[in-house]
Amino acid sequence: MHAPSHRGSQIRIGKIAAAALLPLLPVTLAACSNGSSDTPTLQPPSTAAPGVTAQATPGPQVSITKVNGLPVPQLAGKTAANNSLRQIGSNLSGTCSVAVERDDSRLGSFLWTCTSGKRTAATIDQRTQRQLNLDDLFQGGYRSYLTSTAVAQMKADGVSSPSATDFSVWYVTTSSLVVAFPDATVSFPLGSLGSYIRPGGPLAG
Repeated sequence: MHAPSHRGSQIRIGKIAAAALLPLLPVTLAACSNGSSDTPTLQPPSTAAPGVTAQATPGPQVSITKVNGLPVPQLAGKTAANNSLRQIGSNLSGTCSVAVERDDSRLGSFLWTCTSGKRTAATIDQRTQRQLNLDDLFQGGYRSYLTSTAVAQMKADGVSSPSATDFSVWYVTTSSLVVAFPDATVSFPLGSLGSYIRPGGPLAG
């Protein structure tokens, strides 16, 4: 996977583009004017999603250890989760940094960025200590929604022949799902995904 595009960070869908997309999207994008907190955006590859708010209930303390010389986050009191994170760290190569994108009583989400341009992410359910996949968080046609919305974002930003079907690198913040597609990194506000959030899952209210 090559490094995500840096072009046109923070570009939002305008009202005209949103209107053109409505027949293609499973849900209606609300308030699609510039500045909307419910509008997916292209993200720079080295930052968390904008508008992140602090959680009322913080998660376990996070420390950073080294596995084969590379940084790995460790969650206080979460042995099973820590073993999973150490396994991820053992598969990294090159020079890497790790960012804590979310750490509250529900989820821990982490992003590694390496000098090779490769990015790796992991999201942990704090209650079960299990590493999650997207199907643990969302249901229904969410992938079609993410793909169609991301492709529209990329085209609006001038990415030629964009692809948005590789969901292997993603993380969550307190306000967004962020997917690092090969062509660009796109942030989807959780409010825009409400109809797809899995009942009883870590993101359910």
